[in-house]
Amino acid sequence: PLFRSLPYREKMEQSTDENETLCGGSDDANEPERAPLFEEQLETIRQLLNTAEMKEGDSWFLVDTHWFKQWKRYVGWDTWDQSVKGQEIARPGSVNNAIMLKESGSLKAHLTETFDYHLLPMSAWDLLVSWFGLAEGQNPIERKVISQGLYVKHLKVEVYLTEISLNLLGGEKKDEVKAKFSRAEKLRSVVEFARKAFSVDPEKETRLWNKYLSNSYEALEKYDDTLQDCSIYTSQNLVLEVKSRSEERF
Repeated sequence: PLFRSLPYREKMEQSTDENETLCGGSDDANEPERAPLFEEQLETIRQLLNTAEMKEGDSWFLVDTHWFKQWKRYVGWDTWDQSVKGQEIARPGSVNNAIMLKESGSLKAHLTETFDYHLLPMSAWDLLVSWFGLAEGQNPIERKVISQGLYVKHLKVEVYLTEISLNLLGGEKKDEVKAKFSRAEKLRSVVEFARKAFSVDPEKETRLWNKYLSNSYEALEKYDDTLQDCSIYTSQNLVLEVKSRSEERF
């Protein structure tokens, strides 16, 4: 499940498109619990960050750097910045990621880690939101840990998803659908999304093609392969072919 473990998650409606619909959480979901003393907050979050390990498939969360710095000042995170530690005036208020979002609610382009945002493991994010709440109208910016590399694998949080163009074979350009997927997503999920987007009869068979600029096509037949396995990148054009009832085979 997309949201889990703390009460605020259970109250939030899971988005049907986590790639784009980052806003729209209910007001009740953002009600904070009573926060512990700042000393306990500091000790708890520091321990979680120091012991966090990335595992493929795990969820990590983006938090605005300005908000996170203000929280650090409030709890006295840095020994050289203790001037407002524990003071009410230094409390950061609700977690607010608005500065990182477009009006549509999707993530702005070219954001950089540390300068624009920090990555938090689910355990730390859940606690901060339970203590301070989440700004009205916002949902968490949740991203998955993926494995990259052909020969030497390394783990990273996939902050920016892969936007691909989906078309129906024989359809019109105006009917093109753009969608974002994780590079760890299987082709099966892309096909299911495309069938739904183009309202394909559940009884009809389909297959997926990778369309190149030269108007040549490559059949994508291994639906358990990921977008990364198939070398599918942003702006790639995929085409869904629907088998007609009169055809015995494609």
